[in-house]
Amino acid sequence: MVHYNCSFIGSTATLIDGEVLKKLIPVDPLRTEDNYHLCIYEDPIPGALYVMGVDSSTGVGNDYCTVQIIKVLNKDLFEEVAVYKNNKIKPYEFAQVIAKLSSRYNEAYMVIENNDCGRQVADELWYNIGCCNILNTDRRGIGTRATSQSKLDACMMLKKALELGKLKLHDEETITQLGRFEEITPNNFRGAKGSHDDLVSSLYWAVYCLNQPQIDLEGAKMVTQSAQDEYAPPPCMFDESNDNSDFWRSFN
Repeated sequence: MVHYNCSFIGSTATLIDGEVLKKLIPVDPLRTEDNYHLCIYEDPIPGALYVMGVDSSTGVGNDYCTVQIIKVLNKDLFEEVAVYKNNKIKPYEFAQVIAKLSSRYNEAYMVIENNDCGRQVADELWYNIGCCNILNTDRRGIGTRATSQSKLDACMMLKKALELGKLKLHDEETITQLGRFEEITPNNFRGAKGSHDDLVSSLYWAVYCLNQPQIDLEGAKMVTQSAQDEYAPPPCMFDESNDNSDFWRSFN
C-alpha cells in the first residue's frame, strides 16, 4: 500500500482545492427512491464495472448511513451514479440495502469500514446475507479497518482523483459536504464544526476501493480476489421473496 503525504494543491484548509470545488456542478437525479433516501443518477449498465463505498452509523437520527456507487469508465475516468443516505435505519436493515444495491449494480465490489457498528453491518452481509463482494483487509474480521493512516490514504486518493479530473460527481449534498471537509488537525480530515461528512466518508472509501488490486482498471473488470481466499463465506442466504417490506420493493 502506498501512503500519501498531505501536501495541498490549494491554499485553504479543505481537502479539495477551492478552484476544483468551484467546478463541481451538481445535477438533479434521474429519480429518487425509498422516500428520497436513494438518488439515482444513472441506472446500471449491463457489463459495466461499479464499486461502492459504505459508511455506517447507529441509525438513531444523528450521523447517516451512506453508500456511494461509482462507475468505472476506464482507468482514468470514474463517475458517481447513485447515492444512498439514511440516519434512521438499523445496521441489519442497512446491510440489506447494501446487498440489494450491490446486486443491482452488477455485483459491485465494496469497501466497508468495520469500526464500531460497521462491523455489525459487514458481518451481517458476509455471514447472514452471503454477500461476498467485500474488500477484506482486516485479519481480525470482515471489512476494512479504519485507522488514521488508512483514512488519510483514502482521503489523498480522493483528492488526487478529483484534482486530476478523474472523478465526476453529480450529487449536490456530496459536493456541499466536500466544501466543508477540512483538515482539523495535521493529517486528520473531517467535516467542519456543525457539518456532516458521511457522504464524503463513503466517497473516499469508494475511491479507496478503486485503488485495490482486486479491481482491474485497465480492463474495467474484477480480478481474482486473493484477499478473500482465506475466508470461507457461507452460501448466499439472501432471498428477496422472503422480504415483503415496501422499503425493499422500492429498490426493484
